[in-house]
Amino acid sequence: MNENDLKYFINNLPDDEPPEGHLERFRSRLHSEMPIQKKLWNLQRYLTAASIALFIAGTAIILTNLNHWSVQTPTFAKNSSDLNETEIYLKNGIERRIQLLTDIGRVDRDVISELNSDDRSFLKMRRDLRRNPGDVRLTCAVLETYQLKIEVLDNIIEKVR
Repeated sequence: MNENDLKYFINNLPDDEPPEGHLERFRSRLHSEMPIQKKLWNLQRYLTAASIALFIAGTAIILTNLNHWSVQTPTFAKNSSDLNETEIYLKNGIERRIQLLTDIGRVDRDVISELNSDDRSFLKMRRDLRRNPGDVRLTCAVLETYQLKIEVLDNIIEKVR
């Protein structure tokens, strides 16, 4: 661009002033909300709230069912098939009784989840038994724990009915 072009553009600038009230109309449009912007803003807020609620619900579902989804290997799988079958039988008996308590519906969910979970000492016994599969004392202790849990569940079922 040379100097002549610049002078030409400067000389040919329009001298017309905008119509009267133009500045006020411009300011009012600038500060007013457009309807589509308002709808998009509301949609964005609703979608954000829905995604947060969905995330929380999904997390709660996963955490409550985590115990059911975990794969537990039988404690006696290495020892003998008879002990393995006994453990499966006792575990199924516990699960049936817990399901019965759930179906009855008179027992609080916290109590049922507590009955369904294994306590720390029992988990430690099972871990020790996996390390020392021939230990008869540990084998008896694990089986007795299963049987005690079944007795406790039977007593609860009896009292609830």
